[in-house]
Amino acid sequence: MKKSELRSLIKEQVKKVLSEADMTRYYDGFIVLDSKNKKTYKFKYIKGSNNVNVENIAIDKLMKATGLSRANFGVHGFVNKGEWNTDKTPIFTEGKLKEAKEYSFTFDYNTDPDDIEYIDNLLKKARVNAYAEQGTFDDEMLVKAGDAIELRKAKKAIEADGFEIN
Repeated sequence: MKKSELRSLIKEQVKKVLSEADMTRYYDGFIVLDSKNKKTYKFKYIKGSNNVNVENIAIDKLMKATGLSRANFGVHGFVNKGEWNTDKTPIFTEGKLKEAKEYSFTFDYNTDPDDIEYIDNLLKKARVNAYAEQGTFDDEMLVKAGDAIELRKAKKAIEADGFEIN
């Protein structure tokens, strides 16, 4: 095996170990920076969960709440073990960001969790910053976006998949 191949293999293994490490041994949580709005929010790490997955879920929540793209968010720091209650960074709660204007539309479709996930995946695949949730009625899907352009993109992506939007 060549030195360059060996270095590459070692780098991959180190990256894997670090990404799968249990961050709860050292930290209570992490801080995500919203670079567009210059705000930070803290989230808790979950014992036994892959820290990268927990961070991605947190960033997804911020994206849904603000309508901003992933490029606006990143892990910016950590809350040391035992300092969760003394850290002054605000805890993210989904209700805090509801003042952001949202654009939405509804269409007729099942709203089982796997159907909502299907539409969410369809939007992600089309690189649209929008998300789906159950509407007021059992057969009504609600799609929300942070701005009118993303909402139009969402409509196009859903219609291209064969759905009819009124």
